[in-house]
Amino acid sequence: MKKLLYLFLAITFISCSDDDSESNTPFLTQYNDVIWVETYDETTDYWLIFETNGVTEGKRYDDGSEEYCDSEFNGWSSGPCPINIIDNSRDLLVAESECEGVVYTVTFTVTNSGNTLTAVYSDETGYSEVYVRRNSVPCQ
Repeated sequence: MKKLLYLFLAITFISCSDDDSESNTPFLTQYNDVIWVETYDETTDYWLIFETNGVTEGKRYDDGSEEYCDSEFNGWSSGPCPINIIDNSRDLLVAESECEGVVYTVTFTVTNSGNTLTAVYSDETGYSEVYVRRNSVPCQ
């Protein structure tokens, strides 16, 4: 009877253990193709869409008579100032770029159960940008 009790307890512990498979998923995999939008004011929105090989940056601007939209994909290793990924963990992405001898770092942190992205830049002390997770970009 004692062995049966131990067996039952072992099965209970195994079936109730946490699934940590998502906790080890890298940022660029976990948030691949997620749309992050920062509303600057009532006329301007910015957005980011991370992919494993780069990031799309976009902007929407409405001047009152017409809405303008622009977006550009930037690959991690393309352009005059390639970007090196320093940390690609679950809710943290740290990217570094060197341009004309100056090293820039941007740190992206996801909080609020995966719904808020904060960007902090090494060359702008005290400044950050806050993006929220959305289902679509502000304009197509």
